Amino acid sequence: MKNVSKEKDSRVFPVGLLITGKDFKRACEIISEKYPDRHSSLPNTELYKVRLYLIGHAFELLFKAILLQCGIPLTDLKSKRFGHDIIVLVNKIEEYALFPLSDTDKALLNLLNVYYKEKDFEYHIRGAKTYPNVSDLVQLSVRLFDSGEKWLRGQIAQKSVK
Repeated sequence: MKNVSKEKDSRVFPVGLLITGKDFKRACEIISEKYPDRHSSLPNTELYKVRLYLIGHAFELLFKAILLQCGIPLTDLKSKRFGHDIIVLVNKIEEYALFPLSDTDKALLNLLNVYYKEKDFEYHIRGAKTYPNVSDLVQLSVRLFDSGEKWLRGQIAQKSVK
């Protein structure tokens, strides 16, 4: 059974993760367009956890695509060390100094990650919560996906020239 998993992992490519991540991002954008925020301090709570999950998963796939391109094996990226922890992925990306993240970017991702890595958006966990603003996350995702995709496609182009 383990060989099947290894063979399946060998067919996962960074661009595939990027494309799927962009699909999750776009799904969040479509839902957010249907249920726009009233203003930045009063978000529309319609399908809020769904949108947070979609954008969180989009970030996870983007960051894993980048790290896979950097040579980190998919088995490692799927392990508990990385798991679904967006901040662990971001910290690893920062080791490579691929694109800058401001303290504000990291704070926003950290607020998302608190709930995302614990599966709060999938399983209703009781208690008081301070969720991040989806609109802010979507804006951040546009910038990071643009930077990440440019870097990734540049890496692929360099390898194809060699």
